Amino acid sequence: MAKPSRHLFASLALAFAAAAAAQEPPTLESIAERYFKAETYCEAGTYGVRLSAGERFSLDKFAGCAHHDGRFKFFEHPGRGQIISWTDGETLYRYWQSNGQYREYPLSEAANMNVFGYRSVGAAFLQSRLFTRGAKDNPSLTGYRPSPALSSGEHTVFERPDERWAGQSGRFWVRNADRAIFKYEEARNGEVMRFVELSSQEAGRPLADAELSHPVSPLTYVSLQNNPAAFFSGLLLAVLLAGAAFWTWRFARATSLDEVLRKRRLLWKVQLWGFGVAGVLIGALAVLSLVTPDSGHPPFIVVVVVMAIGWAVAFALAALFTLVSYPVQRLVRGAQP
Repeated sequence: MAKPSRHLFASLALAFAAAAAAQEPPTLESIAERYFKAETYCEAGTYGVRLSAGERFSLDKFAGCAHHDGRFKFFEHPGRGQIISWTDGETLYRYWQSNGQYREYPLSEAANMNVFGYRSVGAAFLQSRLFTRGAKDNPSLTGYRPSPALSSGEHTVFERPDERWAGQSGRFWVRNADRAIFKYEEARNGEVMRFVELSSQEAGRPLADAELSHPVSPLTYVSLQNNPAAFFSGLLLAVLLAGAAFWTWRFARATSLDEVLRKRRLLWKVQLWGFGVAGVLIGALAVLSLVTPDSGHPPFIVVVVVMAIGWAVAFALAALFTLVSYPVQRLVRGAQP
């Protein structure tokens, strides 16, 4: 009987090795490779967090897109006082639609801030909210191993213990049907404390500029909370123009100068009386806030101080409106024959 040749044994060994390799589960890095190679990435989903096991999760929505050149735009809790974050590659912009607050941060400064999801990386997929927790500028997928206890026929869960904290681990969930990474969890002693779950994702779709930036109204740049100096400068200019227009009209059409002067004196009296009465009321509220127990936040004295500042500004603007009448009187009445 002839002995099998060496070539036959070698062929069989290679066949068995190939079959064994084909049966080995894919690594998380190989699954994520198609995302990392894509120039653009978009997603939408839900993130949740709780401080202790047994509590309900605090849930919020998000959606956004990123480009490999560093630009991205993300919405947090869209449709409910949403916060919009975007960058042009040099500056990070944040706009709160609920109250009109707007901020700009150089990227070097934003990298050190606790801005949700921001990382100073260029790969589009690395801006995914899947990497929000447990990963910063260079999130790594090495060390994640399939968990038979958590996996099923529909999905595979890759888990990695957190070396910094005993009992904590990170988990990426992958759908077996399309090998899509759709969920990330942080667990403590087996209990999920934070998670990010995607409802949709796209990799490689061309993005328009509008999908990576956001228009802001010019008034937003000069609002009180965003630019107090510009706001008060604009307010003073508006009062000056309004006062000049009003007093020019009054002096030009008046048949008697004494009539206008009498009404101006009356206006001064009303302003001074109003300022005095308001001062007494605010002083009484200040005393009341100091002698009564404080149970609110912020303390009531802070509210009183804000009221006093607001009334002082209002009085100053009213006085400016009346003061404009003096140079207008000289110009208008002096020009008349």
